[in-house]
Amino acid sequence: MKSQLGHPEDAISDYNEAIRIYPEYAKAHNNRGNAKKELGDLEAAISDYDAAIRLAPNYTIARTNRENAQKELRERQNEI
Repeated sequence: MKSQLGHPEDAISDYNEAIRIYPEYAKAHNNRGNAKKELGDLEAAISDYDAAIRLAPNYTIARTNRENAQKELRERQNEI
């Protein structure tokens, strides 16, 4: 919610706490990845999406988010 309100840093803090309490919470990993992607940290976002997928292999939203972040990272690297 905080990320949707334009506060991705606060959202990351909340997701960190959720993951600390319940490390197997795939949705928290995915959503933290979304907040990191919003901040432009694509590598960290991909890492979070990977964690979400390891925890829930059929989590299609996390797979789609990872694919989109990987594509954006490749495009960014090609611009350099």
